[in-house]
Amino acid sequence: MLLPNPSWPTLLFWQWMNQSHNACVNYANRNATQPQPLSTYVGAYAAAVSAACSISAGLTYFIKKSTSLPPTTQLIVQ
Repeated sequence: MLLPNPSWPTLLFWQWMNQSHNACVNYANRNATQPQPLSTYVGAYAAAVSAACSISAGLTYFIKKSTSLPPTTQLIVQ
């Protein structure tokens, strides 16, 4: 996530890893006195992974293809 110029597989792997870690922390900190169906957790996990990977891949693509941003801004944002 903080690597300079990561490849697409690296970018997507670390986003998936980060969201998996977040899901485990959230599951461990859940209110265990009120059970939730497993489908709730699976749906939230799938949505979080999809959103994180889509946003990071999309922003990386558009920043690399952007010609209107000055080179220093591209470097900082990237």
